[in-house]
Amino acid sequence: MEILATKLGMIQTNCYLVGTEQKNAVIIDPGDNAQKILSLLEEKGWTLQKILLTHGHFDHAMAVNDLVDATGAQVYIHKEDQELITDPTKFYVFHQPFGEFRPISAISLEDGDDVTQDELTFHCIHTPGHTKGSCVYLCGDTMFSGDTLFAGSCGRTDFYGGSHARIVQSLHKLADLEGNYRVLPGHEEETTLDYERKTNPYLGRISYDDFF
Repeated sequence: MEILATKLGMIQTNCYLVGTEQKNAVIIDPGDNAQKILSLLEEKGWTLQKILLTHGHFDHAMAVNDLVDATGAQVYIHKEDQELITDPTKFYVFHQPFGEFRPISAISLEDGDDVTQDELTFHCIHTPGHTKGSCVYLCGDTMFSGDTLFAGSCGRTDFYGGSHARIVQSLHKLADLEGNYRVLPGHEEETTLDYERKTNPYLGRISYDDFF
């Protein structure tokens, strides 16, 4: 597995291009700028087959339809976020359009589903809280955590479908996973699950009091 990361759009969303041994590609969260993504795919000699969305907000999905038009790739999202990618008032979380809205057609996933491309399997874990259908994808020793888990923090819960109580439950769920993972979040820098267990109070393994 080869992972190529690039930041896209006004909010600098992390987009991850994952290449297989057969030179196929899976993209996680193509936030914007389909042409840049297509150029990166061409440079690597990869053929885009699948697009995985960690949730349905515009800053993670603006390039989806253009990529599908260019490549015919299949799109996947958790079933609880289908409403976000078909309703512009929920897709554009800041209540103003950042481009022409086109509903996105995607295959629905549920907690525990797997998406396979060649030798790679992406395991979907439902982690509601940032949105109703937020999820993370595990592939080998890598976690694509979207806007659920960040380095030292977690996603916002003040948008439609957000819930602080639910994201805390989701983060505890991630903390309880066996082993360590390289964590590639939807924004900012990467981290590891072990490091977040030790330092991130939202995961429930430490208290804010530990810092004082």
